Amino acid sequence: MTITEICLVILTIAIASLSVFLISMVAQIRKSAKEVETVLKNVDEELTPLLSKLRETIENIQHISSQVDSGITTTANALKTIENTVRNLSQASSFLSAKSLARKVIASGIWIGIKAGFGIVKKRFSSKKK
Repeated sequence: MTITEICLVILTIAIASLSVFLISMVAQIRKSAKEVETVLKNVDEELTPLLSKLRETIENIQHISSQVDSGITTTANALKTIENTVRNLSQASSFLSAKSLARKVIASGIWIGIKAGFGIVKKRFSSKKK
């Protein structure tokens, strides 16, 4: 055997070994790809219902949020109405108080006038009797 033949035999063995290695590597890649495909299919089957429930939950939260916003707006409007009512009642009370005070002042003035008038009439009757 010559050196060329020995080199060819070694080259053939190396190519055959490389081929066996590459074939086994391709087979392993195929097997891994199938496993990945199976895992992805399982994940998809599990995630689809979860995503549907998540969407439903988000819609419910949005609905509740809009109701809360509406309630807050209604409450704010009610508070403004109550504030205006209190302000109006306060003004009415002040007005009635002022009106009542004016009546009391007028009544007491009239009473003082009547009292003074009776005092004068009494003096005149007393002075005529003497």
